[in-house]
Amino acid sequence: MRRFLAPILLSACLCGCPAPEGGPQSPGGEGAPPSSASETQEPSADPSPEPSAEPDPEGEASPAPLVRPPTETKPGGLQVGQRYHFRVVPKQGITVDEVWTITSVSETEVRYDLRSVNRMEEVAGMPESPPVEFGPTPKVFILSREDVPLPPGEPPTLAGEETLDISGRSFPCQVFAKEGTKQWISALFPREIKIEHEGRPFRWLVKVEAP
Repeated sequence: MRRFLAPILLSACLCGCPAPEGGPQSPGGEGAPPSSASETQEPSADPSPEPSAEPDPEGEASPAPLVRPPTETKPGGLQVGQRYHFRVVPKQGITVDEVWTITSVSETEVRYDLRSVNRMEEVAGMPESPPVEFGPTPKVFILSREDVPLPPGEPPTLAGEETLDISGRSFPCQVFAKEGTKQWISALFPREIKIEHEGRPFRWLVKVEAP
């Protein structure tokens, strides 16, 4: 019974969202074929998400971006076939590992396949669950986002600048802060390189793999 309840409990923790169409996949290694739903799914646009402290079952768990990418943001160092690995820890006992595989790069958009693996440790009386894998899900991130609304209220504060070294690459970042959230924004990547929420690491880039 424990074996069958664990995935259900994990889904309940992940902000109550139902599993995406086609259901989660059990990890089967890189050679595991995607589900038919993944094979036929159209790439979805990646607008600025609503603020959230909970992970999306399909990955990309993060608070809403505080700022748009810099106007000089270009695909630059992005290459087809690169894999960007992110770690997300939305709350105690829950870890989400995301892998973005770049499939297409232009001056206006970046297309990628998103795969995520969700893990829940035994915490607060809830049993540990086996890893649950979602994806790969085709996505598209629009670089021209002047019309995308930002969170309401006062604009974020530029808290400083910092260069993050990841997998032998340097990502010069501007650090923005607002209402307990800090985000590291680099012109070399269209999404945040690192996010801290309520004083703790929330989402960060841990590895970049060459094509």
